[in-house]
Amino acid sequence: MEIPIRFFHVPKTGGTTFRSYLKAIYPEGQSLQDRPHAGFRGDHPDLVTGDPLFDDALTITIFRDPVDRVLSFMNHIEERKSSVPPHRWAQPLDIDKFLVPGAVPIDNLVCRMVLGHPRERKRSPKFLAEAAISLISKRIQHIGIFEYFDASVEMFSKVLGWPEDRHPVPHRNRRIAEKGLQISKNQMEQIYLQNLADYEVYNWAKANFLSKKI
Repeated sequence: MEIPIRFFHVPKTGGTTFRSYLKAIYPEGQSLQDRPHAGFRGDHPDLVTGDPLFDDALTITIFRDPVDRVLSFMNHIEERKSSVPPHRWAQPLDIDKFLVPGAVPIDNLVCRMVLGHPRERKRSPKFLAEAAISLISKRIQHIGIFEYFDASVEMFSKVLGWPEDRHPVPHRNRRIAEKGLQISKNQMEQIYLQNLADYEVYNWAKANFLSKKI
């Protein structure tokens, strides 16, 4: 484990737990998670930062079903755990106002993080997805899938040579329904349509993961 490793942290993919796990495995200096960098946006930097230390590091990530990721973020706001002020949509969360395009940057988040948050959003989902997949293929060596979290950790462990006596990741995946957020079929459709490019990326990554898992 001599090569510096970087975890490309997409919000609401179990990354906070996973980051703490990496700290227990890698000595200081080998994991780049807590190294400051001007290009970082809090805990969620873009894929390309402009710093070779980060951009050339062995990179891993976890992707999640885009609709579920957005619902998890909405619960995060509802529970007042997010830096996004909940009063903008009142309490309980006004989902219709939240889903107005442009109100919150929930559309195709993975593509925007990979491509550097392009301001031009009139590009077709197909264009964004193909551009994102092309860059991911060059920059990210190993991709886990949130819905297969334990299997993803096992995959990372095997390919990266993690110690067999490592502690298991304490992962809790509560269902959205158990948190009390009521989402209509129409609202679910809105979230889906705002994340068509991310779905292309997710389905591509999931297919690759499952093919290796099998």
